[in-house]
Amino acid sequence: MSKAATRASVQDKLEKTRYFLSRMQETEGREGFRYNVSAFVSAAKSLTEIMQKKSQHLPGFRDWHRANISDPVHVQGSDWHILTETRRLTNHTDALRLDAPMEEVSIPFGTGDPGRDEWNRRIRFEEYRQRERNPFYRRPSRIVMPGQQVKEYRPRWFFPEIQNRDAFTVCREHYERLSKLVEEFVSTFLR
Repeated sequence: MSKAATRASVQDKLEKTRYFLSRMQETEGREGFRYNVSAFVSAAKSLTEIMQKKSQHLPGFRDWHRANISDPVHVQGSDWHILTETRRLTNHTDALRLDAPMEEVSIPFGTGDPGRDEWNRRIRFEEYRQRERNPFYRRPSRIVMPGQQVKEYRPRWFFPEIQNRDAFTVCREHYERLSKLVEEFVSTFLR
């Protein structure tokens, strides 16, 4: 396969990964989120597989692959290892397992927890997008007594093995890592 064809395949797989990441953001808090997480981890794994299969004959690729992909995947407890294992289990053995505790949606944003603030921002951004798509969209309202505070709760999804960041944040960070790897891969081996 030519370098141009390999570049196109790798870029296509990266774009597919980005697509499922954006679908995760759109479905966060709903059941469809789980399916988009599963599709994301599958697309991310297929990206690294296609890089390996189409480029193993290139000089220096095996050492580069070992240092940048194989070794990080095998570090027990790393995000990459957990996502790879999640993909293996969901594609071959079991359903995707995510924890989804209900958490209060804070207003205003500055909770002091960057992950929670980012989650709040994503929820509000999705509500804004709903209003853009449908001018008649209104957030569900509740009848409250004057002075009464209304608390809003939504599920926040986590991988069982990673509790310090929600699933979307873990996947977004993984996508950013993959994007940099693809850029380095293309500039090193496909120019």
